[in-house]
Amino acid sequence: MLAGQIDAAIMFPDLPNKSLAMRTIVSEPLCVALSRNHPRARARRLKIAQLAQESFVMTLEEVAPTLRAAILAHCRLGGFEPNIRFEVQLQQTVLSLVDGGAGIALVPTSMRKAQLAGVVFRRLVDAPLIEQVLVWSTANRNPCLARFLDLTQSRTGLA
Repeated sequence: MLAGQIDAAIMFPDLPNKSLAMRTIVSEPLCVALSRNHPRARARRLKIAQLAQESFVMTLEEVAPTLRAAILAHCRLGGFEPNIRFEVQLQQTVLSLVDGGAGIALVPTSMRKAQLAGVVFRRLVDAPLIEQVLVWSTANRNPCLARFLDLTQSRTGLA
């Protein structure tokens, strides 16, 4: 965005920069992603403390620092530091590793839409809310961007 190669992005609110503007487009709770074969896959909901002995799959800190900080903070509220088995770049890769039985993950609820046959999603009691934002450069004068921003504001109802 700063180089003018893209006009806007949807992301976690991780890059504070005075030349970038952002608008929250969704706020959603984290949930637990588990392999369908995991012993806890039958539970309707899980408390974070129940996951203390699990291996976790997470995105790298430099990719999504806000998301990762929320996950770590929630684990600490449950009385433990997560055993991070794999760190990856994409949320889809997180789910692929969960599907393969490499560990569990705390992911935004919207990741349910990925519909991997081997992954189940369970509600996390007292889950933190995670925001996703639309980000754009305030220096961008593309008239299409201005119209896009108008449309997203009217669709989300957020200022």
